[in-house]
Amino acid sequence: MQCSALRKNGHVVIKGRPCKIVDMSTSKTGKHGHAKVHLVAIDIFTGKKLEDLSPSTHNMDVPNVVRNEYQLMNIDDGFLNLLTADGGEKNDVKVPEGEIGDQIQAAFDNGEDIMVTVTSAMGEAPSDGGPPAYSPPADASGFSSTQQPNGQTALVDFAEYHVYKDGRMWGQDDIITGPDKQVMLYYLHFPLKLLSHQWDLSLRRGGPEGPEVCKLVKGGLWTSSFQIIWPAGFSTDCTRLGTFRMHFEFVDTATGEWYTWKQDGLFMAALDWSLWKKSEVDAKVPKEDRTLVAHWRTPSFTISKDGTLHINPNYAHLTELILATALGVEERSRERRKHS
Repeated sequence: MQCSALRKNGHVVIKGRPCKIVDMSTSKTGKHGHAKVHLVAIDIFTGKKLEDLSPSTHNMDVPNVVRNEYQLMNIDDGFLNLLTADGGEKNDVKVPEGEIGDQIQAAFDNGEDIMVTVTSAMGEAPSDGGPPAYSPPADASGFSSTQQPNGQTALVDFAEYHVYKDGRMWGQDDIITGPDKQVMLYYLHFPLKLLSHQWDLSLRRGGPEGPEVCKLVKGGLWTSSFQIIWPAGFSTDCTRLGTFRMHFEFVDTATGEWYTWKQDGLFMAALDWSLWKKSEVDAKVPKEDRTLVAHWRTPSFTISKDGTLHINPNYAHLTELILATALGVEERSRERRKHS
């Protein structure tokens, strides 16, 4: 791929290593040469920071990054015993060190159903030293959907989350619970800024004092898009497109797969959004044949909000990315309604 066509959060090969681009900048064209592109990237297996400087017209290799999900059957002598989709076994993935390994071990000891996502690229996989990703168990183990006569997709066996305002006077903070509407799973802190439309929101796990998952950042009133900044130092851009029927696009940096939040309809009573794979939308695949990744519905006018987010359990590993983008899309939609 030509260097100038690379994008932040995409993948590239630097010094023979598969990397994810976390920053890039282009210098002005010199009097006797091409513009230069400065790439800063993270090795997807080792986490090591790598940099490269290349003419914008030169070609660079892009790795084919593949993610496969396996069910964890057992942990034996420091290795994960995984079940493949065709019923086979995969026993060459080591239990990762650190927090991810501790999470996997604790969930396994508690008897939970665990799906492990293994990333591979350029012939390298976690069995060669890189850590697998741990997917928290979804509220439902299976997934199915049925098409209704009105064209809406019934959400069957999707993980369910409820979003409420925290109830304080003038407060804009959100509380996110599971289907029981009791246990606080996440908390979105929204500092009140009078006469300002900038965002600097903090999504936290477990409550207002819990560890920060990410920040949601946006400029002033006329800034259409927003950005999600993760503790690891990289960011996800959620870009607004369209005029009357808004939609928002973002990329899963681990796979390079693009997703699109599309508004289902112009309803006064509620804001309805569906999350699709962008490749299927661009190919004009009929809705009934697309993969519904998530659905987000929230009333337009209630003070408590009581929004409901449903996530396809096959995408449980993207739960926090989907939640963050859904909250940003909802807030941006409300801003637009107030000032349109």
